Amino acid sequence: MAGEKDTDSRLTLNRIASLGNISRIHLRARTSDLTPMDEVQFFFAVELEDGTQYVAQDIQFRKHERYTPMGTFVEIPTHALQAVVDDLWDLRVRAHASLASSGQLETINNHLTDLRRLVFDYEVKSKPPAKGGTG
Repeated sequence: MAGEKDTDSRLTLNRIASLGNISRIHLRARTSDLTPMDEVQFFFAVELEDGTQYVAQDIQFRKHERYTPMGTFVEIPTHALQAVVDDLWDLRVRAHASLASSGQLETINNHLTDLRRLVFDYEVKSKPPAKGGTG
């Protein structure tokens, strides 16, 4: 059904994909002057190759039996999620607790090694030579 125009205002992502090839997925986060600083707005849109855009308006909730598997709400490519993570970072939203990456730990260890070398090598070099020694 590619190329078919759909007038239904309530479409699923699968239905949108059946209307044409998806060229871009937009998932963004922001704040505005009209919302409190402790609130973040999320925007989700899909753009087809022909330029048609579909924007998510509402999330529907349905009653769910506790302790049973939940279906997938939406599948989002990692590049779109990265844009949201970047947006949240720009908004100064940080994880409460996180483990340092191996790169961060390596950098810290290198810094500590440099500090030890500076402190202890300096102390050794700054001592006056022992009498009769070469120092």
